Amino acid sequence: MGDTAGATRVINSEFVAGCDGDRGVSRAAIPSASLTRYAHEYGYAWLTILAEVAVIRYQEHDSSLLDSYSSTCLRHVWNYQAYATWLTELVHNSGDTSYHGEFRRQVARAEMERLFEPGAANRRFGEFITGLN
Repeated sequence: MGDTAGATRVINSEFVAGCDGDRGVSRAAIPSASLTRYAHEYGYAWLTILAEVAVIRYQEHDSSLLDSYSSTCLRHVWNYQAYATWLTELVHNSGDTSYHGEFRRQVARAEMERLFEPGAANRRFGEFITGLN
């Protein structure tokens, strides 16, 4: 790793988080046998990174939270991905007829209006946007 002066530095670590996207150097550095990849092409720029690491417990030689990360967090990660996909498509559909046509625009606008009226749709939207899902 280079610093701002261009000098090479070495950092020793138990874990490295590669958050440089799908085409960054981190992805290429992960052995294919250890990599599970999921993708959704939105057709426009969008990046969501969700991570939660229990560093203190690991430093105390308790890796149980890291060992159970997938079973603990994947439901939340997939729920958020479903929400992000739905909301992004809703916003794009509600304003731009060239995206999916007038029918989808009108359906999206009706759905968008429902989000701001009292009731279940509004409550669920609030839960997703605040991370309470």
